Amino acid sequence: MAQILDGKAVAAALTERLKEDVQRLKDRGVSPCLAIVRMGERGDDLAYERGATKRAAAVGLEVKQFALPAEAPQDELLEVIARINADASIHGCLIFMPLPKHIDEAAVRAALGEAFGSVRTGRASALLLDRIKVDYY
Repeated sequence: MAQILDGKAVAAALTERLKEDVQRLKDRGVSPCLAIVRMGERGDDLAYERGATKRAAAVGLEVKQFALPAEAPQDELLEVIARINADASIHGCLIFMPLPKHIDEAAVRAALGEAFGSVRTGRASALLLDRIKVDYY
């Protein structure tokens, strides 16, 4: 027999677990932080960003937002990614896709992957993301 899930109850339970995970990280001296990178002002991206920022705040996760104009050159985006990679206080990064057509998404993924496959992010991210079964690179 099928079981009807109460989405609100599941979300509340997940939020509580994530709050606990974030607090455990903070107790270990790690203040988890997510970078959000967006190019342009697409309505769906803006709505998702607001929701992600609100959910992060609800569990005590810091968010650093990076917004570029849609017409910004690829070099400018790669400079932002380099700054994120160099910032040891950032433990994960969300880049809104698809990127504008003049941006090489493979180059962006490669640039981000250089740092976010590393140990500094692996430990903090794994502790946080493993709880909710999120695949990450």
